[in-house]
Amino acid sequence: MKIGYFEEAECFSDDEMIGIASRIVRLRFAAPVLLLLELLKPFSRLSSQIFIVSMPLLLPLVGLTKLEKLQRLLSSPEAIEKLISRIEEGEYHFQKGEH
Repeated sequence: MKIGYFEEAECFSDDEMIGIASRIVRLRFAAPVLLLLELLKPFSRLSSQIFIVSMPLLLPLVGLTKLEKLQRLLSSPEAIEKLISRIEEGEYHFQKGEH
């Protein structure tokens, strides 16, 4: 099945989601990222299409494989919710001092 311009690709694995969430928490961007993800969740299909339009600018910076996965993530409210829960778990452990 085709999603946007890409063939349906596996979204981020659980380990990759944990890695992304850890990076976000370590950089202390948890609050703004959570806010942004919560705002994007109801508009996930639209935001993934807007993402496709901005691809020419992002492709040289990120690479095709990561862009495909990110577009897949943005098109799925369930995947966005999974990332939100991983960030919240990471933030909880970070605040407890369990880096």
